Amino acid sequence: ITRLYIDQLRGALPYHKAIRGTLITTDKFAAKCAEAALFPGAAPITLIDGDRLLELLIENNVGIRRSNAVELLDVDLQLFDELEID
Repeated sequence: ITRLYIDQLRGALPYHKAIRGTLITTDKFAAKCAEAALFPGAAPITLIDGDRLLELLIENNVGIRRSNAVELLDVDLQLFDELEID
């Protein structure tokens, strides 16, 4: 995601009487986006990339199904020791 989206969102804020914005993506933001999002004198834009979005979904139990059922598999080494291999 490039800075263009940050600039577009910031430009739309006054039309909605908003003083800040949030941009969410399942992807990653370009390197200069973090700096542009907090540009001095401009409305701040919070950036949430895919990794952070997943963290927030898990923290807030949104779209998450938890299960305590875990199946552990272990190799029976004794069985293999007892086998005769010619």
